[in-house]
Amino acid sequence: MIPKIPLPRPHEPATPELPGGIEIGIPTDAWIDRLLETKTWFDRSKWLEKTIADNLNASKNWKIPPEFVAFGLQTILTAALEHLPDKEIACLEAAAWFAVSAHDEWRDAGLHWLEPFQATWLRDWLSARPRYRRFARLRRKLDPALPSWIAEVAS
Repeated sequence: MIPKIPLPRPHEPATPELPGGIEIGIPTDAWIDRLLETKTWFDRSKWLEKTIADNLNASKNWKIPPEFVAFGLQTILTAALEHLPDKEIACLEAAAWFAVSAHDEWRDAGLHWLEPFQATWLRDWLSARPRYRRFARLRRKLDPALPSWIAEVAS
């Protein structure tokens, strides 16, 4: 039986409302649109992996440590996830992305969903997704609350 974990609404949004009625910037708007247009978490996950990897690769020429670029991407990811209608986590892909979001409530829910599957589903999923593992490893550098198993293939 696939578990379903309630997804609590966060106390504060990832990005504060900006003056003039503009809530967020163009990159975040594009992420929101794409996630809302993509119906399955499997397809959302593929798109997120590629988009985050492309941004991390493009930032190699910047004079910014990659973990800080990943922090910025995490903020965009979280702001985009806030616009989804999900009320619960019911699949591995959703759990993995909520687990690396900026909201403590979402991170805890995602990790809670994933924890029993570290040596099974999650191991197989992570082994097939080096781009996700790279992002999760970078996030762990600035977020000690993320356990090592979110970025490593369990043996």
